[in-house]
Amino acid sequence: MKIEHLAIWVDDLEKMRQFYLTYFDMTSAEKYTNVRTGFTAYFLAFGEGKTRLELMNRPDITHEPAKRGFMKRCALCCYLCGE
Repeated sequence: MKIEHLAIWVDDLEKMRQFYLTYFDMTSAEKYTNVRTGFTAYFLAFGEGKTRLELMNRPDITHEPAKRGFMKRCALCCYLCGE
């Protein structure tokens, strides 16, 4: 089984993108923006053909985690711990 990508809701999309590029030596695709909803995202890659990480943000729900569909700390913990 291969996990294609994992997604994490973040409060500061640019700051988190830079963090992963710097400390995990990842590469980034171009920023995706949905003008109608305000949703923005980056796909980051560990390397060719490997699992990708999607960083997502929507300003209208930054302070309402329940609307995100999943708590960002849980997603990040599971991702980093491999559980």
